[in-house]
Amino acid sequence: MWNKDLKRIVELIKQGGFKSIYVTGYMKVGKSTFCKELHKQLPKYEYIEYDEEVKKPFYQNIEFRGDKLKMIINKYKDKYYILDYYRLLDETDGQGILKIWDKKAEILILLDPNHNPNIICNFLDKFKKLGGELIHKNTSTGAYVKLMQK
Repeated sequence: MWNKDLKRIVELIKQGGFKSIYVTGYMKVGKSTFCKELHKQLPKYEYIEYDEEVKKPFYQNIEFRGDKLKMIINKYKDKYYILDYYRLLDETDGQGILKIWDKKAEILILLDPNHNPNIICNFLDKFKKLGGELIHKNTSTGAYVKLMQK
């Protein structure tokens, strides 16, 4: 499903030399599959699946998702990485997840394959309102990429 998008996104990442790639979208849309394939094509990048990362003992005494996210970002800040987290556009968390990462990400990828306005539209609306330059858009697969900063 994502083959054409993946090829183009890999090209954009390589051309730009971006270090921090953030991937989001509603649960069960294929983010992990997409990220694993992206990681295969960009082997120098570490793949961080938020839900798996926070299971490590290092994070066990940290209560808030936002604090855990800050720690993950700090841990990988000097590395090339792909962060897979479905709540990146979540502003309902008490700590404002969006405010934690928006100045750290160079590339933000939104995967919205279902085009379900009752579920995903909220993510797409938030994505559209973010700053940054839209550098890839495929409405038929629901893959959107923004250059957040460089």
